[in-house]
Amino acid sequence: MLKQKRIFEESSDQHAILITQEILDMLQIGDEVYSHYVEAEYGSDHGNDAHFTFQIHRMVEETEEEKQRRVAKDERDREHARQRRHKSYLKLKKEFEK
Repeated sequence: MLKQKRIFEESSDQHAILITQEILDMLQIGDEVYSHYVEAEYGSDHGNDAHFTFQIHRMVEETEEEKQRRVAKDERDREHARQRRHKSYLKLKKEFEK
């Protein structure tokens, strides 16, 4: 299964990010490039400062280990959802049997 992987990220709060030959050499056909400016968040104790961000994402095949972790997590999530549904069912059954 293909997944998106961030292969490069750079942020700067001083100036726009300059694209160097090193960054250009990283690029492959099909890569997704994201570049944006984030405004400062004022009026909050935990607000972000203004900054520029540049990212390169690439679709890569997941490793066997990543696949095993994903499948195990899906199974845990499915079982947890089943238990929640069963608990809700028992509450409703109790409520409407009265």
